[in-house]
Order: sequence, then C-alpha cells, then structure tokens
Amino acid sequence: MTFWRGVSILKDPLTLTANQQLLWELKPRTVFDFGAYKGGSALWTADMLKMFGCKSRVIAIDIDLSLLEPFARKSPDVEFIEGDLFHVEKCFPANFLEVKGYLRLVTLKDLKILMKLCARAQNSNFKW
Repeated sequence: MTFWRGVSILKDPLTLTANQQLLWELKPRTVFDFGAYKGGSALWTADMLKMFGCKSRVIAIDIDLSLLEPFARKSPDVEFIEGDLFHVEKCFPANFLEVKGYLRLVTLKDLKILMKLCARAQNSNFKW
C-alpha cells in the first residue's frame, strides 16, 4: 500500500513517478481523477501541481465518497464530486467542460473509463 500525507493511494510508486513526470511536462490546468477511494491520489496530484507552481484544478469523481479520509475531504486544492461516471451528464452542469484553452490530464488508468464516457455521450443528449 502506498500513502501520501497519511492517506492511502491505489497507485504503485512507479505509476506515481510516471504521473509526476507527466504533470511536470504538461502542467495541466485541470486534472480528472476517476475513482477517489480515500482521496490520496487526488491530494498527491494537487500537491505535485502546487509544488510545480501550477495553478491547476484537481477534480476527483467517485460513485461513493463515503470512503474519503477527512483530511483529504478538507483539502481546498481538490474538488470531490460524487456521481456515476457512466451518467456523466448528471455529474457536471452542462457548461462545465466547455472551458476553452486549458490542457486537461487524464491518466492511462482513466482512459478506458473516458472512452466509455465518450461513447455514451455520443448516444445521449449530453454536449461536450
């Protein structure tokens, strides 16, 4: 088990190292973390971005936020959203993803989920 500031993370050290390099190189304005669990990954991501001097937004989405550690939940640097990603239109207001000119980061772990979301969005009335 890996921990960040006392909160468990479901990522191994190699993945964290790769993600750290991506964050440094891309300096994204928005990062989505699909699956919050205890909140450690989102907290780690926000801390890395802050350390790199990025003014970024970290959004962690999970179907059940009851497992979040209180320390992570209180973080002003992470926005936790409870919702089912397979009904993404219910997670965000219609204009939430319409911000132009911002680089967003989605990790490979999340890419399969994102692809499913895109497929569902194409078959619904939700506008990207």
